Amino acid sequence: MDRFDRIFRLHGLLSNRRTALSLEEIKQQLECSKSTATRTIETLRDSLNAPLEYHREANGYVYNRTIFGKTLSTARVMV
Repeated sequence: MDRFDRIFRLHGLLSNRRTALSLEEIKQQLECSKSTATRTIETLRDSLNAPLEYHREANGYVYNRTIFGKTLSTARVMV
C-alpha cells in the first residue's frame, strides 16, 4: 500500500467511526509499522489539516466533529 492509499484508508476509517481508533488498530488496518502509522497520522492532521485528535482517555484517535461549537451535521445545515 503506498502513502496516498494509507492516508485515504485512514481517513475512511476515522470518518465512519464514533469511537476512538487506537494506534494498534490503525497499524493492523493499514498493514504497516508503528512508525509508518504515526507518519500517516501526522500527515493527515498537519499537512491536510484534518480535525484529527488523540484522546488519552479512549487511547485512540478520532475526528473532532464540531465546528463553531456545533456538531458537524448541524454545521452543514447552517452553511
